[in-house]
Amino acid sequence: VHVAAGVSYNHKGPLIFYKDPKEPTEKIYKPRKPRKTMYQTEEQFQHEIQQWERQQPEAEVIPKGNAMSQEFYAKEVLPKHITEIRALQERFKRPIYLQEDGDPSHGKKSVNNPCAQLKRDADLVILIHPAQSPDLNPVEAIWQILKQRLRGGRWRTVAEFKAAIQREWDKITIAQIRKRVREMPWRCKKVIQLKGARVRSALW
Repeated sequence: VHVAAGVSYNHKGPLIFYKDPKEPTEKIYKPRKPRKTMYQTEEQFQHEIQQWERQQPEAEVIPKGNAMSQEFYAKEVLPKHITEIRALQERFKRPIYLQEDGDPSHGKKSVNNPCAQLKRDADLVILIHPAQSPDLNPVEAIWQILKQRLRGGRWRTVAEFKAAIQREWDKITIAQIRKRVREMPWRCKKVIQLKGARVRSALW
């Protein structure tokens, strides 16, 4: 199960599920492709092959890996971030930065993709930060809370697992988020002192 969400000092966004795995099912045994016997004519064999092919389920194309697509991010995730950023800017009367990681779905490697265009149209201010730096991204601290609370659980179906994730997400408070965001000035200084090495604290 894969999820996306956004957080800020004053906000916890909704969970967005994507690329759900298939529900566990009983193993289905497919009939083997026929082989020509010595008693069949070529015409009979080809007829049997055609019947076998008609019985095969239609192939389902499943994207490789766990990546989110740019199209999904632009349609389902980024608009929610934009709405929240606009609300925060209206409330606090100052620019609010959008922080993303280096995932290709965010459209940072080109300027002519739907994500980049949407950010320009919304006039977003993007926070520039090092790639592969989860210890400098507050949302990673919130994912860690989820993982700790869900660790060791057992669920019979994908739907049950998603419901458990949602329940734990709903329990995370703004106070918990703020506590982790307040570490960011210390973390920025610490990562410089450690020359890029990973920063750890009691919280994350």
